[in-house]
Amino acid sequence: MVEDHPIEYINFQGTIPNGEYGAGEVRTWDIGTYESLDDNDDMNAGIDKGKITFRLHGKKLKGEFHMVRSRFGKTQQHNQWLLMKKNDQFADEHFVLDRILDYGSRRDLQTAKTATGNEKCPQRTSTLSKRTKQSHD
Repeated sequence: MVEDHPIEYINFQGTIPNGEYGAGEVRTWDIGTYESLDDNDDMNAGIDKGKITFRLHGKKLKGEFHMVRSRFGKTQQHNQWLLMKKNDQFADEHFVLDRILDYGSRRDLQTAKTATGNEKCPQRTSTLSKRTKQSHD
């Protein structure tokens, strides 16, 4: 799992240099909120069990999704997960991932992948202790 990131990173997109904490490409692909649809509303319990069900209220991804841990692969830790979209009113059989625009820059993903940005990484001042679940209005 990736730890929670500082809220100051919400608008940052660019490259964190090698040797720095979190080195690599940072892109905001979508923005929004989520809600757990699991019985006990505890996503950590679902992660431990290997299955979580949630609804996304994003700019790009909307609706119900399931994530299940795959028992296949070469790792003993089984850290491969499958993301499945429920066939709900937001399902789109023509959804093309590579044509979706990068959220902050409005570039397509291929351009965003090949761009060499000189954006500066925000200073790390605080971290979120827990993911915030907001209700969708």
